[in-house]
Amino acid sequence: MGLGTTEAERGFAATPGAEFKPLFDTVEELIKRLADAENGEIKRIRAKVHEGLLRAQSMFHERTAEGKRQALAAANASELPTDGGSWQAAGAAALAAIAIGLLFLGSDAD
Repeated sequence: MGLGTTEAERGFAATPGAEFKPLFDTVEELIKRLADAENGEIKRIRAKVHEGLLRAQSMFHERTAEGKRQALAAANASELPTDGGSWQAAGAAALAAIAIGLLFLGSDAD
């Protein structure tokens, strides 16, 4: 965000996909206003626009959910292991390194 961003712009950026909400709302309003049209061509176009809007919304929600799943998986993969076995192995390796170091120090003293 730049220095001149407004509170509303920061709110949109904080909510994934918020920039599409006004578009979806506007198209839905247009579809509602054309609901009573008598012209067959307008009805046909209205139906196509409505179908396209539903597909776009569905795809948007699917992609957003997939992005959230991938972000969560990446975050979980980057966490340190929390099972006791991993820490016990690391502790045993550290103790072995100290013991080997002490053996070498003791042999140099002779």
